[in-house]
Amino acid sequence: MTSQQITTNVVRRTKLHSRKGFLLRVTDDLVEGSQDYDNDVYTTLQMASVAPGEVVIRGEVSNKYIGMDSNGNIVTYNSLLEDCIFKEHQHTNGYSSFESKPHSGWFLALTNDGKAKPGPKSARGHRAVEFLPSSV
Repeated sequence: MTSQQITTNVVRRTKLHSRKGFLLRVTDDLVEGSQDYDNDVYTTLQMASVAPGEVVIRGEVSNKYIGMDSNGNIVTYNSLLEDCIFKEHQHTNGYSSFESKPHSGWFLALTNDGKAKPGPKSARGHRAVEFLPSSV
C-alpha cells in the first residue's frame, strides 16, 4: 500500500484482552498474544481514530503500527499506511472486533496459542476476533 496523509484524532491508551485469554502485544516485528498480564510492556497500545468507526493501533513501546498485508498476514509497520486502518465493531457483550479496512472481511485475530491468525482464516462472530479494550 502506498503511504498517504492519514490524520489521527482522539488517542486512547489501552490494552486489548482477547477472548482466547491473551493480551495483544506489538513488538518491533511481531503481533501476538501475551499471558504476562503484569510485566509485558509491549501490551500497552495506543488506539487512535482516523474517521468515525475507523482506528489505527500502535504499540506504545515498539512504536509500530499493526497492519494487515494483501495476503492477510498481521504485520507491523514503521509508518501509518492504509493497511493499518481497521473498522472497529463494538458488540453488545462489551467486546470489539477490528476488521481491516482495505481487506474487507478479514479481522485482527489470535489463535488458541496466541499467534496472529491470518485474515482469510478469521470471520465475524469467531471468538478469535473479539477483544475487550481496557483503559491504561
